[in-house]
Amino acid sequence: MDSAVFFGAKKVVLFGVPGAFTPTCSDHHLPAFVSAWPSLLGAGVDLVACIAAQDVFVLRAWSERHQAQGKVVMVGDANGRLLRAMGLLVDASSSGMVRVRRR
Repeated sequence: MDSAVFFGAKKVVLFGVPGAFTPTCSDHHLPAFVSAWPSLLGAGVDLVACIAAQDVFVLRAWSERHQAQGKVVMVGDANGRLLRAMGLLVDASSSGMVRVRRR
């Protein structure tokens, strides 16, 4: 999907995580955005989205586990194309994966 079409002229909070189901991302990152969702909407945010270099099936299961459906839209970038274009891809191919760069 084209990111310009997906995000459009919306006010978006986009956050990336190194990996779904990882301890820190599961215990802190995603739950923080799920909890903040009402406040973000109140501040005029149209969309809260999470991007990870994982497939949509893993992200869907992770979203369900954390009751994020309808609050945080999961954006799977399994091949890392969007993350690479944003300069946020970490090449960990020596370990068999790519990940979102931490900043």
